[in-house]
Amino acid sequence: MNKYLYLYKKGSHPDTATPFALLDYDEQRGGGYLGSKSTLTKLGLAELEIWDDGLQDFVPVELGKDGLRFQANERETALQVTGLADTAAQPGAAPPGFIRKENILKILDELGATRKD
Repeated sequence: MNKYLYLYKKGSHPDTATPFALLDYDEQRGGGYLGSKSTLTKLGLAELEIWDDGLQDFVPVELGKDGLRFQANERETALQVTGLADTAAQPGAAPPGFIRKENILKILDELGATRKD
């Protein structure tokens, strides 16, 4: 039976916590570990920091088989996370003089242009 660690991103509500499968779970060894690539991809982060109640701050977490092990939790006890955003997931800057398709309507509205829908 799989065990899960519930995480939610800083700035969102704990009710939005997402379950992440804990790999190689063993209570005697301190729980299970989070797969680094799948966890970071799902959160849209390049690195992960988890809130530490004792320190009252976010602390960096090493993921993967040799990383930190976690005890399973429930949505009600989800951990808050933050980290450096994954820039690969973000669209790159547009070349000079180029207008992205998704920005055209916004620009027209800012200029007060009328349009036929």
